[in-house]
Amino acid sequence: MNKRLQIFKYLILDYLTAILSWTLFYLFRKVYIEPLKFGIDIPVEFNERYFLGLLLIPVGWISLYYLTGFYRNIYRKSRLNDVFQTFIQSVIGVTIIFFLLLLDDEIKTYKNYYLLIAVLFSLHFFLTIIPRLILTSISVKKIKEGIYGFKTLIIGSNKLAVNTYKELIEQKQSYGNKFVGFVNI
Repeated sequence: MNKRLQIFKYLILDYLTAILSWTLFYLFRKVYIEPLKFGIDIPVEFNERYFLGLLLIPVGWISLYYLTGFYRNIYRKSRLNDVFQTFIQSVIGVTIIFFLLLLDDEIKTYKNYYLLIAVLFSLHFFLTIIPRLILTSISVKKIKEGIYGFKTLIIGSNKLAVNTYKELIEQKQSYGNKFVGFVNI
């Protein structure tokens, strides 16, 4: 159970999904939004604005995830909590990106702003949550199988403490406890 390796896996996947979502969003803007404004097909060019976004956007997302505590307690995650936390993080991040980068886009109508926000949010949220759920599910499975575990002390040394220990080790499914001993109080 290597905590740093697990955090690194989340970081890499979050970084790659931020790149992918930004690229797909950029293509959406060039292929769909800009032709609405100008009335003609616009050639897709990956210009300096795209590459600047490619450098800054993933770093911004990783920073947001770090500041909101996603990478803490990496082995004590639940999939439901991951979905909720990723949803909130996506709302915050998309709002920041909208006001910093998209508000000055040339658009045909203001409805296009709503479409931009919805597409960016959808791309980012779904592309981020799927790998996160896969990683969390793998970790939960390994904890339940007893492959991963957490050092656990039982406080007490009487019959109740011993019975508690026996009940926990006889469970069909592990809760991740790796017992290291008893502490007599």
